[in-house]
Amino acid sequence: MQRAHLVAAFLTFAALCVGVSALSVSRDRHATLEQARREFAATAHLLDEHASRAIEAGDAQLRMLLDALERWDRRDPAEGQRIQAAMRARAERLPQIGGVWALDAQGRLLLDSAEHPPPPRDLSERDYAQAHLGVTQGSPPTLHVGSHLPAGPGVNQGRFTISRALRDEEGNLQAIAVAGIRNTYFSQMYGEAGWGEGARLALFTSGKEKLAEWPPDSAVAPPAAAWPQPWDPSDSPAIVEGRQITAARMLTGFPIVVVASRPLAEVLAPWRERALWTAAISGGILTGASVLFVFALAGARREDAVRAELLRANQSLDERVRRRTADLEKALRSAEMASLAKMKVLATVSHDLRQPLQGLAAFHELLLKEAPNPTLQQLGAMASASLQAGQRLLDDLLTLSRLEAGVVPVEIGVFPLAPLLDQLAAELRAEAEGKGLRLIVMPTKAWVRSDPARLQPILRNLLSNAVKYTARGGVVVGARPRGDGLRVEIWDSGQGIAAAELGTIWEEFYQIGNPARDGSRGAGLGLSIAERTARLLGHPLEVRSRLGHGSVFAVTLP
Repeated sequence: MQRAHLVAAFLTFAALCVGVSALSVSRDRHATLEQARREFAATAHLLDEHASRAIEAGDAQLRMLLDALERWDRRDPAEGQRIQAAMRARAERLPQIGGVWALDAQGRLLLDSAEHPPPPRDLSERDYAQAHLGVTQGSPPTLHVGSHLPAGPGVNQGRFTISRALRDEEGNLQAIAVAGIRNTYFSQMYGEAGWGEGARLALFTSGKEKLAEWPPDSAVAPPAAAWPQPWDPSDSPAIVEGRQITAARMLTGFPIVVVASRPLAEVLAPWRERALWTAAISGGILTGASVLFVFALAGARREDAVRAELLRANQSLDERVRRRTADLEKALRSAEMASLAKMKVLATVSHDLRQPLQGLAAFHELLLKEAPNPTLQQLGAMASASLQAGQRLLDDLLTLSRLEAGVVPVEIGVFPLAPLLDQLAAELRAEAEGKGLRLIVMPTKAWVRSDPARLQPILRNLLSNAVKYTARGGVVVGARPRGDGLRVEIWDSGQGIAAAELGTIWEEFYQIGNPARDGSRGAGLGLSIAERTARLLGHPLEVRSRLGHGSVFAVTLP
């Protein structure tokens, strides 16, 4: 490569590295701000719900007090005592309520949850009294949110007020119900929520008068751009305003605004750390690229030789890959042809050999009926046994081939296990009793999920082998729970299986104790068929055995 090409490549790489880093940092900053805006909008929504519940509870107290005032006969001092006691009990159950009191139509203290009778006080100059005393007759009663009340005599916490007026049918003022809301109730909740060191949370009236804030005395000012407007959607995101990110929401049904803000520097602090790491990584990459550039310039003279050597190596590798690919394709075609030939042979056997054997068996039975000679009868019986063995071998071979080809249909269902075990025991009980064996099937009420048509040959083969290879003692069939499944076990007291042969009994044509390959004892395909059928159904098949003491075969069903 020429020197000019190396310089151009290095400069292009450096420009791309710087550009990608700058783009990544910019996108990260935008994503960080968007995430913060969504989080603070969710924070404002949470504050909205919390404040709404607190104000709704206080408003409910006002409505109940107004109902009591409307029914109160002021000539009955005991009734006033009862109303005051109820006011006090309800206020004590609500942590946000800092007292409930009532004024008469002239603004004088009428009832107070703190004491009864209340001391004579004229509260007509308070903003909540002025708000209702100055309302034109006939106007509907509304909730008024009053200004902040500092701590005073008998009150050790700052409060703001909510109030409602009671009017008669003609609209004349009868009484004013007032509830003091502790602003510390909100600031304490905000302080425990962990919004961040620089977070500022506050409640304002719709007239931008502060009611509560956190941290205390933090001089939170009402926002300008983020102040909620009637046309704003309820889920609008927070707004970056100056050096703060701010979200504000108007409480539904109440003239109160919740405001949450956080310094922009605090929000972007994680982004700055990531940006520094990005810059450091980009600088490291550029430094490494510079070193490589210097070495590349120094090795420009050797580059052509290296490239030529690599080209020769690649050509040699390509040639070896082509040869190996051709060998693999040839082997694959051979395997496919062998599999196709096997399927053709099996199809021919299934169609062309099965029918002659069945016909031969039928003709042989007719011949035995017509042969009076005892010797011929004996030879015929031997021939029948051979024919039956051949038919069984052919059936086993075809079943095995279908399992290998994956064309055996499976129909899974739920059914009781006991009838299946009883049927198999009935089939083999005569053979077992003929050998003097005890065949015991333990009762079970279990239901299993399997294909009964495929499960039956598995259990029949295992039970038949147990009876076949047991000379004395007996065979026991039982089922026991195992985890989420049911383990069906077949125990025998037969000759057992050597440990070295436990791994090979599932192979085709493998038989224990039949070196002469006696066809009457089967062809050694039963366990192979059982194992492959169990694998098809997904039922684990296991065996344990002690030589000379017997064996236990088990299949686990869902």
